[in-house]
Order: sequence, then structure tokens, then C-alpha cells
Amino acid sequence: MAERPITALSGGLATEAAALTIVKNPVSALDQLLEQVDSPVADTEAAPAARAAQLPEPPRLVLVRGLRWIAEQRLEVAFRTGDSFSAEVAPEVDRELLNQAMLDGQMLLSEWPEHGMPLVVGVVHSKPPSKVRFAAEEIELDASRELLLRSGSAALRLRATGEVELVGSRISAVSRGVMRLIGRLLRLN
Repeated sequence: MAERPITALSGGLATEAAALTIVKNPVSALDQLLEQVDSPVADTEAAPAARAAQLPEPPRLVLVRGLRWIAEQRLEVAFRTGDSFSAEVAPEVDRELLNQAMLDGQMLLSEWPEHGMPLVVGVVHSKPPSKVRFAAEEIELDASRELLLRSGSAALRLRATGEVELVGSRISAVSRGVMRLIGRLLRLN
């Protein structure tokens, strides 16, 4: 930058001590601040793009139909067009769930990687399953007003008021030990 001294006039007298220096194209404090602020912003805008470039390409998800088990963790599956191929089953996918899905004709969700074998990762339910099975040490169902279990013309209804209603064309009760019926009033027919 070129500097040019100018002598200031004070009361008509020129003094060397009062010389001022004017700088061409001065950089203001605001410009310096903006340069400092702009640099990190540009870095943070570029950072997600750089991170995205480092991520692997996600596998495609494909709907397939399960045909049969080939091995312990491998299924023969087919596209809707009928072309069949072998696919691994992810370890976290329940075998019974897959068996039921194949019986019901449900579609399976498969990851189709760029390289390697396809991987079955789940079941896509497009209709209710023909069978639902719960297996646990304890199963608890809570209904705040009413619980109804029904199959055809048989039903069991439990109401929050304490009423229990059992309906069926033929009801059998068998006990290998003592059967107790306790109530203030027992009405037969």
C-alpha cells in the first residue's frame, strides 16, 4: 500500500508532528470481522457435503416373495416377475415370522447391495396374517372398559364392572382337582 503524508494545518501553522498518514484502500474493522466470520461458515457448509461423499452408497430395498428355505440362514426368493435367487436372512429376523409370511404369501423386504448376496431384513404385511402366536412366560392384556375374545359364535367378555360373560353352543369345564363355584346365588336354567 502506498502511503502519502499530509501536513495538517493548525491555526495557520504547519507542524511536522501533526502529520497525518492516509492509506489508499483501507481495510475497515468491519471487513476484517466479516472475513473471520465468513471463513468458518464456508467450512461448515462444505462439511456436510464432504461427509456425505464419504458415506457408502445405501443398498437398494427390493420386495421379494419367499419360496423355500435352502439352508439355516438362506432362502430362495423371487421377484414378482418370477425370477428366483438365493438370499441370506439377517440374524435379527425371526424364522417363525418368515415361515408365517411365506404361508400367507406376504412380501419380504430385501436389501440389494451393489456387491454381494441380497439380505432379507423383514416382512412387509399387506394383509392381516392368518395366524398370530404369542409365546412368553406371562402375557398380560389390559382393557380399561371391556375385553372381548371371540371366535365364531363363542365369546368371552370381561367388563370393568366385574361382569364376566361366557357364551357358546356347548361349554365344557374340566378339573383334575377340586372345582369350586362360589357365589351368593347360583342359578341353573
